[in-house]
Amino acid sequence: MIRTSAAFGLLAAGLILFGPELAHAHAFSRSSMLASFMEGATLPVTAPTILLCVLPLGLLVGLGSHARISPILLAFLAGIIVAVPVAPHVGPFIEPVAVLVGAIFAALAALLPKLPGRVVAALAATGGLVGCLSALTGHAWGEVPLPTLPGLLLGFFIVMAVSAGAVIRTREYVGGPAAMLAWRIAASWCGAVALIYAAFESRAYF
Repeated sequence: MIRTSAAFGLLAAGLILFGPELAHAHAFSRSSMLASFMEGATLPVTAPTILLCVLPLGLLVGLGSHARISPILLAFLAGIIVAVPVAPHVGPFIEPVAVLVGAIFAALAALLPKLPGRVVAALAATGGLVGCLSALTGHAWGEVPLPTLPGLLLGFFIVMAVSAGAVIRTREYVGGPAAMLAWRIAASWCGAVALIYAAFESRAYF
C-alpha cells in the first residue's frame, strides 16, 4: 500500500512538473452585477498566485510591532488601485513574479518580523500592486466588468486583514514568544510553498 501511494504521488508530481503551459487570464463573466462583484471578491481566495502573495504579506504585517496598521492597509489598497490601469500592459509572466514576491514577504516575516512601519507600508503597496496585476493580467481595457473591480478590492482587503488580524489576536491572547515562533514557522512554510509553486509556474516561460 505504501509503495503504491508513493508511486502514485511520483506520477502526479511528474505530470505537474512536465506539463505546465502558459497561464490563461482569469475569466470574468458578465452575467449580473452581483455575480461579477462576487467573482472579484472570491478571486483572491481561490487563485493560488494571489493568495501566496497576499497571505504572507498579512503575516508580515501581523508579526510587526506597529502602533497603527491603517497606513499600511491604505498603502496596500493604493497599490491595488494603481494596478487597475497598468494591468492591460503587463503579460502573464507577472503570475510567477507575484508568487516570488510572496515568498520574499514570507522570508521577511520569518526572519525579520520587526521591520519599520514605513518599510512595511512600502511592501504592502508592492504586494497590492503585484497581486492585482496577477488578477487582471490578460485582460484588455473594458474586458473586466466594472462591478468586479470593487469586488477585487474587497477580496484583497479580506485576505490581508484576516491573515494580519489572526496573527495580532493570537499574539494578544496567547502572548509570549511561543505565538511569535508559531507564526514565524507558518510564514516559513508559506515561503516554501510559494517557491515550489513559482518554480512550476516559471517553467512556462523558461
